[in-house]
Amino acid sequence: PSMSRRTRCSWAWLPFLLSPGIAAALVELPPVGLGTFRVDGGKARDMVRTALQLGYRRIDTAAVYENHEQVREGIEASGVPRSDVILSTKLPWFVNGYNATLRKIADMLTELRTEYLDILFLHFPGIPGDDRDVFDKHIWISDNVTLGYMLRRDTWRAMEEALSRGWVKALAVCNFLTEHLE
Repeated sequence: PSMSRRTRCSWAWLPFLLSPGIAAALVELPPVGLGTFRVDGGKARDMVRTALQLGYRRIDTAAVYENHEQVREGIEASGVPRSDVILSTKLPWFVNGYNATLRKIADMLTELRTEYLDILFLHFPGIPGDDRDVFDKHIWISDNVTLGYMLRRDTWRAMEEALSRGWVKALAVCNFLTEHLE
């Protein structure tokens, strides 16, 4: 297929996660994108630059990949305008809570030297110190609420704030099962 052909990804579940008054956006995704998992240093920069010059228009990275600066350098070196690139990154699973999440999003924007992200993913449903059960069902705050739920709720609220501020065009989750979204 042509690299310029775009398909629509509706993120059908997204409106169920958003708070009232927060608008969900559709992001047009190219049928093929470039992931940068386990690619660091000059390799990431060169790979991103080459991919964009060859016609790729979606680049995916994550804070835990530790290659934001190299991805940014690759985008800059490619000659492709930032507005033509669908750039997504992922919030680390160990960043939780409202203020910490807003700080991390601001840091990622700085690292990527961009004013906005096309898609911000919540990378994993876990919380720190909980390898067995991603929602920490053993630490109950009340009869129906766990610490994991509270942290994720506040993290998601901060992601919605980033959306409202124009820092992010769309929100998504990654590595979540249906049970994590219910």
